[in-house]
Amino acid sequence: DWIDTALNTSRKAAIKGIVSLYFIQIPTTFLSILPLVFIGGFGTYWVYLGDLQFGSLFAAISIAVLANEDFNNILNTLNNIPHMLASAKRVFPLWDLKAEQFKHETEGEDTKSLFEFKDVSFTYPGSIEPTLSHLSFKILPHEKLGIMGESGSGKSSLLKLILGHYHVDSGVILFKGIPLQNWDKDVLRTHLASVTQNAYIFNDTIRENLKIIDPSAPDQKLLQLLHSLKLDDLSNQTPLLDIECGEHGNNLSGGQRQRLSVARAFLKESEILLFDEATSALDAHSEAAIQSLLSTTDNQHTQILVTHRVHTLNHCDTILILDQGKIIEYGKRSDLLKSGTHYQHYLEGEHTHE
Repeated sequence: DWIDTALNTSRKAAIKGIVSLYFIQIPTTFLSILPLVFIGGFGTYWVYLGDLQFGSLFAAISIAVLANEDFNNILNTLNNIPHMLASAKRVFPLWDLKAEQFKHETEGEDTKSLFEFKDVSFTYPGSIEPTLSHLSFKILPHEKLGIMGESGSGKSSLLKLILGHYHVDSGVILFKGIPLQNWDKDVLRTHLASVTQNAYIFNDTIRENLKIIDPSAPDQKLLQLLHSLKLDDLSNQTPLLDIECGEHGNNLSGGQRQRLSVARAFLKESEILLFDEATSALDAHSEAAIQSLLSTTDNQHTQILVTHRVHTLNHCDTILILDQGKIIEYGKRSDLLKSGTHYQHYLEGEHTHE
């Protein structure tokens, strides 16, 4: 019933908007035509009386037509002002953002942990409630950490802190023993390769979408990577690397776009791979291809996976579960498989829905 109510409300609002638009257009159309009617009517009468030459009347009408086009352009601009203001409200806050402060640290210390969160709390600017509260945990080199939690629990926000997009309110995040805010951001991000749920695909070929990460990468390396991700099934008559992706990757399916963004991450050859719901748009076959590639590079990368699919974390060493921005469970996956844990509860829930 609530769906029908919402649809009816939306339909009535749409009809009201269309009617209002017509009521606005009627007087504006009348105002734009009125000068032509006035010039044509009176001009014809004056030509009939002999007070005006026909050529002068024709010139006056031509000028009026040109002026009418400019007048219509002004009206269209005025009609678009509400839309432009709505767009501007989304842009202006970006102008107010402070430029990133690039620090001098470019090398870390020799520590056992790669990342260490020490009593970290974070609240988004303008928000009252904290997004993350008192997080403390470590990420070891070559560890595979799986991060779980319900929607809004703070999983993606945690990754944004790791990427240096925001600074913590309290506590400290150490990367290789150095506070994260002290790292040179460019150097920090060479260590990180992230794959998000909605990665941007450029309106170009698959080759150029990959070479934006590594311009010197040979075609053979690109083809091998695409093959490992089961993307070679795209090739029909057009060579695989020459296939056009289209605007926003519209020539590719959602799963193909996702796998292409994963290929970018591996091509970067960074020390740490971050996946934020990276397999959400994939079928079981495609997800298995990514899991296979991850398992073959265990000793090359530290992997941090954010997901709501419990089975995606089967190859993880450590599991961290968030709830309302707080850690409710953290430990080795082998230990969390015991009955009574939150992780076991998630596993049972997923099996029930299959």
